[in-house]
Amino acid sequence: MADIKDRIRDIESAIRIDPARRGLLAGEASALLGLGHLAEAARALSENSGEVGIVTGFPISTDDGPLAETDGPPGAALLADVCRQLGMRVRLITDSVAREAVGIAARAIGMPETDVESCPLDRPAGAQWCREFRDRAGSLTHLIAIERPGPSHTLDSILTVSGPSIRDTYSEFVPREHHDGCHNMRGENIDEHTGPLHLLFEGIAKVRRSESPDERPYISHSSVRTIGIGDGGNEIGMGSFAWETLHRAIAGAHGRRIACRIATDRTILAGTSNWGAFALAAALSLIRERADLIEAWTTARHRELLEALVEDGPAVDGVTRERTATVDGLPFVTYMQPWERIREIVNCRD
Repeated sequence: MADIKDRIRDIESAIRIDPARRGLLAGEASALLGLGHLAEAARALSENSGEVGIVTGFPISTDDGPLAETDGPPGAALLADVCRQLGMRVRLITDSVAREAVGIAARAIGMPETDVESCPLDRPAGAQWCREFRDRAGSLTHLIAIERPGPSHTLDSILTVSGPSIRDTYSEFVPREHHDGCHNMRGENIDEHTGPLHLLFEGIAKVRRSESPDERPYISHSSVRTIGIGDGGNEIGMGSFAWETLHRAIAGAHGRRIACRIATDRTILAGTSNWGAFALAAALSLIRERADLIEAWTTARHRELLEALVEDGPAVDGVTRERTATVDGLPFVTYMQPWERIREIVNCRD
């Protein structure tokens, strides 16, 4: 067991690097945000797991309209592949912008089309979809977000987690039009292109707070464990960290307005969100003593998946906004280095 703990710690170190200079893993922030959550998340996923929902898809504005980002679906595919081979039922959950890209990721692992679900972008229709999802997810044990945008803070959420003095600071620096909205790293509101899947996570939190039935319409049971995986601070899961700590760590000028308020039980930070999902899959494989599940994911397989996403999704690099088989502006060789290190730790070879 000590050997597994050490190897998971090494895996976490491999992904907690910041080549894209997002800021969350630099300096003091690296020790304050999410360190150790990988092992806890993997253990939670290994125990009492039955049906897993994986939420992904980040909209990127392009000249051709909003398209899915290449960060998210590959990580969701690898994690879903491992979970399914360990006997778990998996649902991939996204919205209409990323539906085709997530579908391609699902097909790459032989996942049935019926296990890919898509939420409408329209807010009322999306909220209704989330309510109906409750009826289809009675056996859900884990809900995982991978590079999925979530809404920013509100005056009420700041007051709840940080107190009145911080709320005053928030009110001073964040214009009201940027309260409670999903944002990209450029500080742009992307609600128009983002289905309200954060409501699934909020619903679990409401049940845990024992709110009245009328106020908990999305998930009807509190035992569902939640995991958030992100790299920039604007994703579901980042509400696990105090706004005043998180916004200072986010690179660029928009940290105050984009910091997400949606918390998860465990939040995994990585240089790219795909790396966080890869690491969770690898840690789970170690705990279950199934290193062979990681061995099948060679560098060539990763390249093939990225190329398929870009060609047929279509998907784009979230930094360059171009249809290239890259993630967050990183050359493919750089992007693959953490995965190659993870495979070494798990004792795999191409």
